[in-house]
Formats: sequence, C-alpha cells, structure tokens
Amino acid sequence: MGDWADVYGTARDIASLRDRYGLTSDNASVQAKFDQMMSVADALERNYNASTERVKNAEFLRARLNEVTTPQQKEDLQLRYQQELIEQQNQQMRLANMQMLQQQQEKMENEKRAQAFRDYMRGKTSVRPSYE
Repeated sequence: MGDWADVYGTARDIASLRDRYGLTSDNASVQAKFDQMMSVADALERNYNASTERVKNAEFLRARLNEVTTPQQKEDLQLRYQQELIEQQNQQMRLANMQMLQQQQEKMENEKRAQAFRDYMRGKTSVRPSYE
C-alpha cells in the first residue's frame, strides 16, 4: 500500500515543484508565497492519490468478501476492509484540518498586515508597510 504518512509530510523538493509548476519570482516574498502555494498543491495532490488508492483497496477487499469461503477468511477481510475505511476517514479529517490551518494562517497574515497599516496611519510607526 505504501507509506501513507508521506502524504502529510513535508512537500517534495521545492526546486522540483518550481520546475513543475513554473512559479518563480525574483522577489523573495512573492517566491515564498509561490512556494507555500506549491507545497499545498503538492500535499493535496498526494492526498488525492493516496485516497484514490485507498478506495481501490477497499473495493478489492469488498469484492473478495464474496469469494472467500471460511468464516475466518471473511472475518480477516472484514477487518482489513474496516481498516481501509477508517484510514480514508482519517485522511479526510487531516485534509480538512490542513485546509482550516491554511485559512487560519491567511487570516492571521491579513490581520497582521491590517494592523501594520493602522499603526502606520496612526503614526505609531514610521515604517511604511510593504505588501510585496
């Protein structure tokens, strides 16, 4: 089945993602945003591939349930089938959590920028905010 934990690990080599998606910039802050977007896209793609494989495994196990003859074989396959379903649910929860985390990070970044702008406009800082 493969190592499903890889789906949630660190994104593959950023250089290969840059080549794959063609997202590069001379501006460091823009490149950082590109890298973040590519890492998320890569994680989503790997999650999709892992989920697709889990569905195939579950379908195979379900089909095998009709072919086995002994109660022990049925029980073993049912346990494996249930395990696949549980893993699918876990992947869905991880994906939902990853999306919520990304949304929260974007919200915090927007709030940080808004606060920096308010501080600048109110004269609390002389450093003009930059949004590159």
